[in-house]
Amino acid sequence: MNDDHDSWVDEADFEYLERMDDLVEEIETRQDLSNFIFQLVWGYKDGNFEPQPVTEYLHGTGALTDALDSWYRNNEINEDPETPTWKMFGRILLAAFDHS
Repeated sequence: MNDDHDSWVDEADFEYLERMDDLVEEIETRQDLSNFIFQLVWGYKDGNFEPQPVTEYLHGTGALTDALDSWYRNNEINEDPETPTWKMFGRILLAAFDHS
């Protein structure tokens, strides 16, 4: 968790974010991704993420996708960022909240 987010993350938020970090790694199918996305929606509505306009979120998503090689390397993800997977899509959607 980024230190700059400590002011808005309480224990329940932190537990939710940890659970989402675990869930994203379990995504294998399109249905898994769909379920994960609905969990993101629920978490956003419940205040587990900083409020932001969709334009900022999409900018973060685009920036992260542009830098996927280095983001994978920095997070020790040993997969090819040029080979899209359902899990990759979930990782991008989750991480974009921190990159926007």
